[in-house]
Amino acid sequence: MKRTLKILIYICCAQFASCQKIEEKSYELIAEAVDEEGMPLEGISVMTGRLELEENSPVPMVNPVTTVPMQTDGNGKTVIRFRSAPEASGNVTFFNDAYYSTRQRVEWARPDGFDGKTRKANVKAVIKPIRKPIPMYAYDNSGAMDKIAMIPRLGKEYGYDLQLAEPLPPLGKGKVADFTFIVNGQHHGNSVYDLKLDVRFRNLNDGVLEFITPQRSAVTEPIQTGSHLISEYVAPVGGYQSKITRTLKRDGIETARNSNVDFHRNFYFRTRTVTDADGKIVSAHYGKIYGDFQFDAANKDWGYLATLALVTTYFNPTPNDRNVEFDPKRNLLPGGNVMRP
Repeated sequence: MKRTLKILIYICCAQFASCQKIEEKSYELIAEAVDEEGMPLEGISVMTGRLELEENSPVPMVNPVTTVPMQTDGNGKTVIRFRSAPEASGNVTFFNDAYYSTRQRVEWARPDGFDGKTRKANVKAVIKPIRKPIPMYAYDNSGAMDKIAMIPRLGKEYGYDLQLAEPLPPLGKGKVADFTFIVNGQHHGNSVYDLKLDVRFRNLNDGVLEFITPQRSAVTEPIQTGSHLISEYVAPVGGYQSKITRTLKRDGIETARNSNVDFHRNFYFRTRTVTDADGKIVSAHYGKIYGDFQFDAANKDWGYLATLALVTTYFNPTPNDRNVEFDPKRNLLPGGNVMRP
């Protein structure tokens, strides 16, 4: 990243004789940290990013660096003053060994006639404490292809194992079908299709419960904001839905793809539920899914018509334990590669 930034600035100044000397600007950030009840938190470290001029360079070049961390006081606040050349970062990070790190966006005020004036910003963050992280079966499918369900046929039902985070044979090596999925519709080519994915959980009282995190939007965003712990600490008692549907349509190469897949969606789940004669839950497993059910069309020439992938899954192996606060240092799934709790 540093090398790329240097090269870009070097090219700019080499090509344009009028490229002027880069000047540092003054910045002032007032940062505030509070707990989930809105009470101020003391001793939370706060830092942001800035650009530092490289000394003795034949052309103006800068390096991205972070500010010296400052700690919040008894009012949960701290002030960070620094200089940057020319633009400061739009992100602020709050961190402490007893809390989950939190990243917030910051908008710097740009005063009229900026010469000599300080750009200022205020940012407030809710910081979640680390409570009782536990071992879980966790898997991150980002950038991987080995556990994506590659669906070769329409109208055929397949199973998916949330503990092992992959479909059952013939699509994968899963063992227990926590839910089944089927794709119906029309697939006329790589840019002409009208498809529907139906997901159904197997047992009475199994299902998913959606929760939205606006800060966790499309994967194209370079930086996610908000707490490192996206979910709550425990899965809800009830409200689980046994069926969800995703649709995908495109009418031609010159038309946009129409889909109801939403990157803001996440889910808690309850599965493998056992009930007694009165319908009371005796045993169940809980977990969570970060991201929506990623349903997409595929090129027929690849040998399959559609794909289904779950971005990050977490499965609590202890029956009736609703704790979903994952400890990344104790992943029960080899190669799970999950860093987010």
